[in-house]
Amino acid sequence: MQLMNIGVIINSKGLNGCLILANSPKTLALQSGTPLHIGYSDNYTDEYVLANDFQSQARNSEIYLQSINTKEKAMALKERAVFADKADILKQNPYYFLPDDIIGCKVYDIGQKEVIGEIVEILELPANDVWLVTTARGELPLPVIDDVVKDIDVERGVVEVVMLDGLWDIVSVD
Repeated sequence: MQLMNIGVIINSKGLNGCLILANSPKTLALQSGTPLHIGYSDNYTDEYVLANDFQSQARNSEIYLQSINTKEKAMALKERAVFADKADILKQNPYYFLPDDIIGCKVYDIGQKEVIGEIVEILELPANDVWLVTTARGELPLPVIDDVVKDIDVERGVVEVVMLDGLWDIVSVD
């Protein structure tokens, strides 16, 4: 089992054991009944079970666990990390990509039919993620939006894009 951090419990809400989770990956969804592991590190956790479906939010997310039904039980978990098995995450989120899957992928411009560079960093911004791509011209901040990113094949290590007008104008040269 490979555990992945899906957030940190920062508080509770109400009297029914609702936990407030910060730093959750964008667009992550998990189904009720999914095992979760909570602790200060992925090596020292206790297992819990998700009581309701979970959908991460842009800011803080709410999460409910089967055995946590009071404010006191919820507060006892404050400041601990929440982990899920990577296999469960990928099974329940087939179009979800982990940063390790994207970094190192070659970026292929469909219009010019050429590789323009390699993804070296991921920036998580409020509106959309941005992938930093090293190119022969410099570092290109590539917005991760449907109009630009057309296909992602992590097995081949290739991302196919359409370069919108003006994208090359924002390349930073060192």
